[in-house]
Parts: sequence; C-alpha cells; structure tokens
Amino acid sequence: NEYGLMFYSDTGTVNDVSSNQINSVSISNSASSGLEFDGADNNTVYDTTFDDNKYGVTFSWGADHNLLNDVNFVDSDDYDIYHAGCGANGDCGGWDNYLVDTTFGDISLNSASRLLVKELLETDVTDNGTYAWNRINTTLDDDRLASSGVNSLWLGKADNGKYGNGWNQNISMTEDVSLPSGGDEENRFLEIKTWYVTEEGYDGGRVYISSNSGSTWSLLTPIGGYDDNLDNECNYDGGAFTGDSSGWQTKKFNLSAYRGEEIRLKFNFCSDDSINPEGGWYIDDVKIHKASDATNVLYFDDFERMGQNWINLGNWDTSNNPYSYDGVNNVEVIIVDESNGESLLNSTYNSNLVNHWKFDEGSSTTTYDSVTNSAGYLTSGASFTSGKFGSAVNFDGSNDYVYNAAYHISGRYTQITMSAWVKFDSFPSSGNYESLVNPRYDGDAFLQVDSDGKAIFGGYFYNPSGEQRVVGTTTMVTGVWYHLIGTWSEYSDKMHIYVNGTLETEKSMSSNGYYLRSGSAYNYFGRDYNGNYMDGLLDQVSIWSVVLTSAEIQTLFNYPNGGDQVYATPHFGGSDSRTNSDGEIQDLYFTTKMYSGSDTEISVDVYAGLYSGSWIKQVSTSAISSNNLEGRVPHASVYNRNSEELYSAIQAAVDDATASDVIEIWSGTYKENVEIDMRLTLLGAGASSTIIDGRYLGSVIRLKSNADYTIIKNLTVKRSGNNTNTCSSTAQHAGIDAYNAYHLKLHHINSRDNEYGFNACYADYLEILYSDIDATTRSGSASRGIYAQNTDYGNFRYNEITKHTQGIQLNSNSHYSKFYNNKIHNNTGYGIYSSSNYDLEVYNNIIRDNNNDGIYATSLFRSEFINNTVIDNSDGMELRGSAYSVTISGNTIKDNSATGINIYRFTGSSISQKSVIENNIFTDNNYGIYTNGQYSSSYNKYLEFKNNTFTSNSHYGLYCYYYCYYTLVENNTFIGDDDTTYGLYLQRSLYSTIGNNTFQDDHTSKDIYMYYCGTGAASNKFFNNNFTTILLT
Repeated sequence: NEYGLMFYSDTGTVNDVSSNQINSVSISNSASSGLEFDGADNNTVYDTTFDDNKYGVTFSWGADHNLLNDVNFVDSDDYDIYHAGCGANGDCGGWDNYLVDTTFGDISLNSASRLLVKELLETDVTDNGTYAWNRINTTLDDDRLASSGVNSLWLGKADNGKYGNGWNQNISMTEDVSLPSGGDEENRFLEIKTWYVTEEGYDGGRVYISSNSGSTWSLLTPIGGYDDNLDNECNYDGGAFTGDSSGWQTKKFNLSAYRGEEIRLKFNFCSDDSINPEGGWYIDDVKIHKASDATNVLYFDDFERMGQNWINLGNWDTSNNPYSYDGVNNVEVIIVDESNGESLLNSTYNSNLVNHWKFDEGSSTTTYDSVTNSAGYLTSGASFTSGKFGSAVNFDGSNDYVYNAAYHISGRYTQITMSAWVKFDSFPSSGNYESLVNPRYDGDAFLQVDSDGKAIFGGYFYNPSGEQRVVGTTTMVTGVWYHLIGTWSEYSDKMHIYVNGTLETEKSMSSNGYYLRSGSAYNYFGRDYNGNYMDGLLDQVSIWSVVLTSAEIQTLFNYPNGGDQVYATPHFGGSDSRTNSDGEIQDLYFTTKMYSGSDTEISVDVYAGLYSGSWIKQVSTSAISSNNLEGRVPHASVYNRNSEELYSAIQAAVDDATASDVIEIWSGTYKENVEIDMRLTLLGAGASSTIIDGRYLGSVIRLKSNADYTIIKNLTVKRSGNNTNTCSSTAQHAGIDAYNAYHLKLHHINSRDNEYGFNACYADYLEILYSDIDATTRSGSASRGIYAQNTDYGNFRYNEITKHTQGIQLNSNSHYSKFYNNKIHNNTGYGIYSSSNYDLEVYNNIIRDNNNDGIYATSLFRSEFINNTVIDNSDGMELRGSAYSVTISGNTIKDNSATGINIYRFTGSSISQKSVIENNIFTDNNYGIYTNGQYSSSYNKYLEFKNNTFTSNSHYGLYCYYYCYYTLVENNTFIGDDDTTYGLYLQRSLYSTIGNNTFQDDHTSKDIYMYYCGTGAASNKFFNNNFTTILLT
C-alpha cells in the first residue's frame, strides 16, 4: 500500500480526527508512510512496529500533539519520523508531537515543526524519617514515660510501642564534657534514670564512654553490673540492661578512670530477629556529679525542651539512619519545562528575563513591569485599549508614548532579546521609521517598522558610532497582529530579526568592536530618542539579557502567554492534584529533549518545586534528579497547647486557634509570613533554634487590630520585605509589625536582615524586651531597628540594636515611653530618635558609634535621661524645642564629634519648669554642652548645670549661646587641655548664678568668658569659683 494507515482531517475545518488509539499492531512495506497523520491531532500509537516503510510515521499539514508510545522502527527506507510541508492556510508539518519509550534513527523536520521526547517522572515526597531513638513528650503521647517532667529519651516505635528486629541503634553526645583532674576527691559518677522492657537475654541496652571525641568507645559498666549477657547477634562487649526493669531505676557508673579527660557518652541498643515486646528503653535525668557530693553537678540533661521526636535533641545525635520514611499527603507541586513559554516569561524560572510589560492595567495612566514592578507612564494621550492578550497601549503616531525611568540591569546589554506584539494602523512615510520599543538606560536598542512595512531591529552603537539595523523580509499590513523579536550579541557581533517565530534576516557587523550606547535617558514605548512615533497597538513587551535560541523564539510565538505548566497544584496557580498519602502524584511524562525545525537534538531543562506549609523546595532545574522528584518534609513542629493539635506551619496553627491559645513553635526554620488577628501566645524554642524566614516577601509576623495582648517570645524573625511604609495596615514591612494592636509583649526576639526590626502604629503599651535587632546584610539601607508611631507607653528594655538607619525611632504621639538598659550602636543614622514625644524615660542605655546623634529628641518636656553611656556619635544628645522640666543626670558622654549635649530652644518659662543637667561626665567631645536659644530671650531659660565634670572637650566645656537667662552653673569641674578654648562661655546671660565651679589645667583662651552679660537687676551672681583666667565684655 502507499499508506499503511492514514488519519486525515481537512485543515480548513474543525479537526474531528482526534483521540484515536492504535495498539499492538505491525505496519510494513508501505510505499510512502506506515502511518500518516494528515492534520489529525491528539491521537495515540502504542506498542506498534513499523517495518520496512519509506517513512515510518509522517506528521503533515498541522498534525499536532500526537503520542508515539513504545513504538519500534525497523529498516525505514528514508526516515523513521518525517514532517511534511505546509498548506495554503499556514498549517505546517506537526507541532509538539511527542515520543515516550520510543527509539528512532533518522528524522526530518521542517522549520515549523517540533518533536518532543518525554520520560516518566517518579515522585517521592516523604517526611524526614522516623528514628529509633526519640525525645518523647508525655503530654503529646500519653503512652510514653518520663522519670521527671514530661520528656525523656526513648528507643522504640511510636505506632506500636515496640522496637524493631535486628536493631543496633546508637545515640551519643556531640560535645565533650571535661572531667576535673586531681586525686580521688575529684572522682565523678555518671547517674541515669532508666526504664526498660526487652526480650530477656537477647535484646538490651548498654552505656559506652569515649575519651577521644567518639573515635573509639569503651563499655561502661554500672556499679553492681548489668542484668545479664546477651545471646546471638547481640553477644558482644559484655552485659546489658535486659528483661524487665520493674519501673524506673537509678543506675550509677564510676568515672574515676577518666579524671582529667574530655569524655562523651553513648547509649547502644541491640535486638535480635525474633520477639520484640512492647516497652523499649527509656533514659532520663542524665547527670555527672561529684562522687562524694551528689549536689555538685558537672553535667545534667533531663531532656526538658520544647518539642519531641528528633526535634531539639540538644547535644545528642544518632549515627543510624531512619528506620522508615512515610509519604506526605497534600504537598503542592510545580513542574515547568523549557518546551513552553512559562519557562521564558516567568522570572522565577528564568533569571535572564529583565522586563515583561503586559499593559493589562486597562485604565489609568500608569503601567507596571511584572518583573521589577517599575512604573511606566502613559503620556500625551497614549491610552489602554483591547489588545492581543488582555489590554494593549494605543498610540496615535503623533506625539504620545510611554516612558520609564529606571536601570534594570547592572551595566549595559552585551546581549539582548527584545520581543513585542504589534498591530499597525499606518506605516511611516518614505525614508522614515516608527519605533515600538527603545530601552535606553541599559542599552540603546530598538524595534521599528519602516515605510514598506518591514520589521526592523537595531540600536545606537559605539566604536564606531551610529545607528545599525537589520531589516526583515515580510511586508506587514495594517490591522493584523504580528510578533516581532530582535536579538543582538556583542560576542558574535550579529543582529537578528524574527517575525511570527521565524528568523528573517541575520546581520553580521563590519567589525568586532561594536557595543550599545547606554545612559540616563528614558526607556520608551511607542517612540525612540528621535521621536519616530508609532501609530498602532503595542502589547506584551519582553526583554531578556541573553540571545534566545530560534527554538525558544518559536516557542514564544506558539505559547505567548506562558502559564502552561506541565503540572501545577492550586498553590502554584493550577488545578492538578496534590500528592497522595504515599507522597506521589499521578504518572507524569515530562520533556527531556526536543527537535525544533531540524534534526538537531536540544536538551530541555525542567524546573520543579514543592511546597508544604512552611517547607519549600525552591523551584529549580536541580529539583529533579534521574527522573525523580524527591522531597523530605520536616515533621510537624508547631503545637497548640490548648487544642493539643500538631501542625507543619505556623499560619495553619494560627488559623485554627481560638483566642488566648498558646502555640509552641519548636526548633526549625519556617519559611512563612504569619498574620495574627486574635490574642495568642507564640513561644519559640529559643531565638537560635526557632527561625521564621520571611523570604523578603513582606512582614515576617503581622499583628492586626484584634491581636491585642498577644505575646511572642524566644524566636528569630528574618528577611522581611523592603517596603518602608509606616502607619499602614497592609504595607508596612518588618520582622514584626503591629497596626492598631495594644498591650503586645515581644520578648527575646532576634531580628535579622529586616527593613524594620519592629514597626508599630497605634500600639499603646508595646513592650519589647531582651531582643537582638541586627540589620546584618542590609547595613546602610535598613530603615529602623524599632519604629513606633501613635504608640504611647512603650517599654523598651535590654535590647541590642545595630546596623539600621535609626536604632529606635518614635514618631509623633508616642508619649510616656521607657528606654532602659539597651545597647544601641553602629547605626548609620541616630541611636534613639524621638519626634514630639514627652514624658520619656531614658535610663542606663549604652549608645555608641552611631553616625548621627546618639539621642535626638524634640518636644520632650518632663523627660529624663539618667545614667546613660553615650560615646562616639555625632551629637551625644540633641534635644530640641518645646521642652521643659527635663532631667539629664549621671550620664557619661564621651568622644562625640560634635557636642556632648546640644540643647536647642528649650521653652521653660518659670523656675517650676526648670531643666536640670547634673552629675554628668563630658569627656573629649567637640563641645561638652552647647545650648542655643536661636537669638531669642524666650528660649533656654531656667537651665541648671550642677556637679558635672567637663574634661578635654575640644572647643568649650559649656557653651550657652544667645540667650542664657536664669541659668544656674554650680559645683561643676572644668578640666582643659591643649585644644579646649573655654571652660565656660556664657553669651547674653542675665539673671544667672555661677558659683562653686572649679577650673583646672588652663584652657587655651580663657577659663571663663562672659559676653554681653547683664547689669543691674539683670546681673549675674558670681561667687566661689576657682579659676585662673576670665574675660568679661
């Protein structure tokens, strides 16, 4: 026969020759094709042999998406697989026909055909495994036992309470314990509490000791000996605990042979291959104490830590693998391969995608790049209209355009691919151009059309300077959508122009020195730097920083919107099923190779990822190995004490909680952004153990308006988003942010690499204690360690804050706040910044090495600054405006480059509103104290400076500038050196008292300088001062 079998569909009608199956046949000796799909789609050929045909299988006239599965080709005359030509309507060969378990020889493809090779994917998503040794919790599992508290070590299987056959299981210390050296008086005993039920004489446990960090082990025998020796395969090293212990027993071991040694302990359990009774082996309250005094304890572990199983074992670890892995149900899966547009148009998979402008806003005058979120602005009448995909931008060819002002890469484009969909309303006059896209910041390339309707790609180049273009061959017409792509590579010195997925022209440059111009100039759509305004519609513009291959460009034309994942569950925007209880998904074939337009094999990268609660296997090409997508999901480690439920994710526990519940977050890293809108208590296992990673996506923890009285303790929050908004219910990013939530307690929190460590608005009675707030890698750009606005009665104590812009910032209406015993250092702006807040208490803080002021505060009446150490800032303290009744006492203020204290325009108007600066030490500042009334006698009155010591300040010890009315300077000590100009300088001081001050080590100009001071009723009182030089004017 000419054809063994043909599936024929008229290419001018709807394809009704589809979904047929050919199974287990043999087709041979056909003059043309053993099987031809002529315009027929979605058919399956399985377990079929094609023998001695001219062509084994032919795809022609737009035969697409047919499957050859387990097909065998024998002695084809020309090609095993052949793709035929194009019809008048443009249907060509075959697109995305695919092969599974099929081996072939020669193939032929025309330029519009693509053949895919697929393989079966296995999935294996399990938990992290179940170990023989576990740290059990009797609250969570009331079948288990503990000698004290609720935790102990246990060897056994939680599902049946027994242990396994043929086990040889170890758990040992990971760190050394140092035993004291000396005589018998320094002997130490090991003491353990133990409970066991084993097959007597066959299964049991032993204790071992090592003095070389676990390289070798020696049996450690308890005082009184073990129960018995073990038989069969467990008969080694001596006796063991075996049989029934009849409850908890105390066992002691003499460690005198190891005085002065660094030791580790190991518990070993061995079982044979027969009877395994319920029980196993428990160990609790491991103690090393002095032999003569059991209260003198060197080491103790009662295993009382948050969590259970293999979570937070402390300094214990096993050398054994898990004895079982269980499949994890409902894990989300994403799989994308390079045979479709999603891998090119999604920056998660394609790091070379620089911009993707969809223009789908549909209204307004602003559009956004989906990769960078950079804005483009519709100008001079450019507007949104219905496009090829969603919306497009309409240009009238006169003077309208879209512009964007941003760099999107580092440096210029050395390689670029630029893609756009376009429909023209007219073409330019002879010799002119219309420009579609012209990104100028990163490289002055452009897509254009000429007066003949030919597509153009080009740019402005240097070396030599000038415009260069490559011109297509298709004569485009108005009113029709076209897909245009241009590419340039500085490495090959070639430009290309593609129309509708097909390469039309390649241009080689005349020399190898060309490179694109770049610089600070608008990126344009609908025009270029010379004008050249476009008349028509522009849609879906994409730019890559590499040269896409011809196969990828053809893929973009056929899959222009992306979104076509191989497999995607709801979390990833699809509708495919999550994993089943065995941790598997349905049989799935994915593309590993393809042939696009030729018989050249192209390897296909596959992107895959998994998601379950807070656990993520990041989407990458390395997720699949040897056709297997594996994942190890951590055990549930979030526990609601009230409901006694376990969860794998914090947010899931929060969502299921009832107000006032207590949620334990056990050791581990949780990749989540948690929102709380009720009163809860969240308890981590310790800031170094419980870590919540926001992945730069927003606030790590957000406390909303119903979260009053929430408590969060003992955890780390890191990597918030970088939005610097404040007082926003939705858009303020921080390690922890709170909006309209009162009486919050945040204790023992580590904040790392967050835009704001804590960001609070309308959060009265906020309490942040014992927290470590470090911007780490965001140094210089992270905004605030602690930020509060409209937050009265804040309580900030025992925190350390570093590497932010401001250490602590209180914006307006945050009165009555307390700052006690904080360490605030090495911030790029201020240590503490308070704007228009009164009744502050600032006590016992260490504030140093901040680039701006140590403390900056305005409108701070009735505030107290007591016993602080303020060193190596700009101003130690800058206190400004609307301030009275301020107390500054007992502070050490040293080595600040500007002033120790800068007092500006205090507003006390009577002695009852006096401010007192007393008992402070000012050393090696530029000015010790500088007060400035800003030329008005209404300010800086009733200031008292008492019992302060000024030493070696570079200019003046105390400088009271213009005016200084009702000032008291009494019992101070001024010590000069070779660069201290004046000890005391009073300018326009009236009604003041200067008495009992001591001046030492003559100042370079005068000890005292009083300039324009009062006379008569306004004169100053001056008495009992000990000085050498004075100047009065």
